[in-house]
Amino acid sequence: MQTRLLLGSTLLTMLASAAEPRTLYFERETAEEATRVALRIEGEKVTGSQAWVPKKGHGARGYLEGTLDDEGLVHVLHHYTIESSEQVEEAIFKLEGDTLLVGSGELVEEASFNFPDAPWVLF
Repeated sequence: MQTRLLLGSTLLTMLASAAEPRTLYFERETAEEATRVALRIEGEKVTGSQAWVPKKGHGARGYLEGTLDDEGLVHVLHHYTIESSEQVEEAIFKLEGDTLLVGSGELVEEASFNFPDAPWVLF
């Protein structure tokens, strides 16, 4: 129940300020890697960038484009380059307060990597 209240509060804040674009930055760093995400939200439109930088080896960098839905979920396509290979995969984020939750689940390869059962994505 508390999660729904937080999500509802976040959603109301986003809807109330839909006329004003917002830019949000998130970073998670461990001893092995760092992940950085920047999101620009303009109404329902979401753009941004994401970088995965391991301490050793190749990383992935790219851009995000998608939408913010009525439930406060951010649905994007992540266009990125890893080891000189261009890839596209679906990503689903959830904004909860000042935290960005990253959805996880099985991706299926079609023209890009997609979640076949988006309602079952875990955060």
